[in-house]
Amino acid sequence: MATLSAVDISKNYGPHHVLNGVSLSASSGDVITLVGSSGSGKSTFLRCLNLLELPTAGRLLWNGDAVALARKADGLLHPTSAKELQRFRSKLAMVFQSFNLWSHLNVLDNVTLIPRKNLGVSRDEALVRARNYLEKVHIDPEKFGHCYPIQLSGGMQQRVAIARALAVEPEIIFLDEPTSALDPELVGEVLGVIKGLAQEGRTMVMVTHEMKFAREVSTEVVFLHKGVIEERNNPEAFFSHPQSERLKAFLGRSSDEVSVLRTA
Repeated sequence: MATLSAVDISKNYGPHHVLNGVSLSASSGDVITLVGSSGSGKSTFLRCLNLLELPTAGRLLWNGDAVALARKADGLLHPTSAKELQRFRSKLAMVFQSFNLWSHLNVLDNVTLIPRKNLGVSRDEALVRARNYLEKVHIDPEKFGHCYPIQLSGGMQQRVAIARALAVEPEIIFLDEPTSALDPELVGEVLGVIKGLAQEGRTMVMVTHEMKFAREVSTEVVFLHKGVIEERNNPEAFFSHPQSERLKAFLGRSSDEVSVLRTA
């Protein structure tokens, strides 16, 4: 049974249809990567998976049980209660492309806040978790724990954001273009951390434009085009033997790196 299933998720902004019946299932240890051109619906779909965006239609299931959603006057599906939303989100964590660290909190406070406030973890336990997960993302908690985000490089800020996600000990981590806001020389350090998490068997759903990385770490790659899934497959077949003309065109213009991948 899949840990998380999204069934026929649709999302409209007025007359504009961003998602049109997109479905996905993530089981333990899966690393599912969403790719596609800008505006294809990737990030919107990722945000619908954890209800940061409310879908217009569709269902979410956790271990086979439906997440309780109800349509309201705005035409969107809302959680039926704050408790239901908290129950669902307590199993998930999100890493944003723009880091989204709290600028008024230092590194340790950024990582400990959600476990303490939302999960009821004691301060001592939260600090143990924070130091452990900061070390996992290659940040020395003694040296940098009392620094503020503005004092860190973009790569370090994103690694702190990943440590913050890990500190809630989620069953699934969502990553929304985690390297898109970074200078090129900092991309590798963040991708290295994410690759390490994949090798540990952590379940992740990720949006990225890093095609070589997607091939290396994914168990499944999903290509979205104009709000629908055009093609999905294991990474070897996806990159080496694309079936649809749209995917062939996308891979052909993504980068020279992709051309190397397709002939590897």
